[in-house]
Amino acid sequence: MRLWIDLTDLAAWRGPFTGIQQTVFNLASRYAGRADVGFLVYDEVHRRFSTIDFEQVRRRLESPDAGIRAGVLAAAQRTFDRLPQAVGSLVPAHTSRRVRGLMERALRLQPATGAQAALGSDCVVLLPGAAWHHMGMLPDLCKLKRAAGFRLAAVIHDLVPVFYPQLYPGDFPRQFREHMVTLMSESSALFAISRATQADVRRLCAQEGLPVPDIRVFRLGDSLAPVTPVAPETLPASGAFILSVGLEWRKNALLLYQMLKLAAEEGMQLPLLVIAGRPSWVKRDHEFLMRLLTRDPEVRDRVKILTGLDDARLTWLYQNCLFTVFPSLCEGWGLPVAESLRQGKLCLASSACSVPEVGGELVEYASPYDPRGFLDLVRRYLDPQRLAEREAAIRARYRPHDWDAAFVEFDHALRQALGDAAGTGRS
Repeated sequence: MRLWIDLTDLAAWRGPFTGIQQTVFNLASRYAGRADVGFLVYDEVHRRFSTIDFEQVRRRLESPDAGIRAGVLAAAQRTFDRLPQAVGSLVPAHTSRRVRGLMERALRLQPATGAQAALGSDCVVLLPGAAWHHMGMLPDLCKLKRAAGFRLAAVIHDLVPVFYPQLYPGDFPRQFREHMVTLMSESSALFAISRATQADVRRLCAQEGLPVPDIRVFRLGDSLAPVTPVAPETLPASGAFILSVGLEWRKNALLLYQMLKLAAEEGMQLPLLVIAGRPSWVKRDHEFLMRLLTRDPEVRDRVKILTGLDDARLTWLYQNCLFTVFPSLCEGWGLPVAESLRQGKLCLASSACSVPEVGGELVEYASPYDPRGFLDLVRRYLDPQRLAEREAAIRARYRPHDWDAAFVEFDHALRQALGDAAGTGRS
């Protein structure tokens, strides 16, 4: 068996990883260098799958300026491709060719790709990331699969757009659902990052009348890259703070705003709340949250928003906060909870979806629709003695799961699912 791993997500990525890119990178880096493992990317201009060298991708990701133009223009290409046919017909042909030509040249800024990947019947193509961001990719891959006879495997991170369509704009939930139905129908092996996601896959299959696949669960690693912690430059030099990691709409910063408003209403002075994360990809959602958090006179001096943090600065925040708060509406896993516990820090977390799988009894929970419940938890753990007792329990009982362990678990599940006892080059 020859394993091909899709790196399309990483080839044009810029900035700090989200959980999905972290998963793709950590799995791929441990497969790199094996004789029967290759890497490929989907070329959205020529609609083909080309080989790529993982070390090139790694070096580009480590370069601070790399990928910016390529990432932006790849997103522009996707937007152009999604234009309704009626609108597309209004674009003059010469303009269309001009735009596509510019995009094609710009996309060459990505790491150099090789020849078209040789995908034969002895191959497995693994989609470990966010393939739905490349809307032509899966249909083209399935067409090639029917012709060449290779097998398809995929990691399912979550089905949030399927079961929480209200969190996404436009037609994206429908497109995402169609993508997932196709993926479940065409894959020989599926892997979920939590039991909650596994249950959601089965629920979607039941709704669509699909056979329920054998979907195996593996646990993500919770270790950040080994770094020397560095304090973020824009954070006040001293003073206690509470940390919340995640700024996308579904991470529920709206509840944090409501919690701060309740505290102000009651005359309660909370420590500074630091919210670290990547801005929501839906611009209007992000602008709305920023207005609430940065303009409200009762809130704006109690919040510090930090974006674009590297692992060194994020690690410092975890190590130096009082505790963390994670009120997410829905998750496929909930990596910030695991990262908090790994640093010995209590997390006050949402009781939704997969989050209790991560923290078990070491985390305190409240409904993601209950700002009063979260405020009560915050108030409770501003007591230094009570907080110290919980931290002692975390240090004694939490069992970290690093990415080496996550890889071994995933690789074993992959070989079992595909019936390949010989493995993928592992000794």
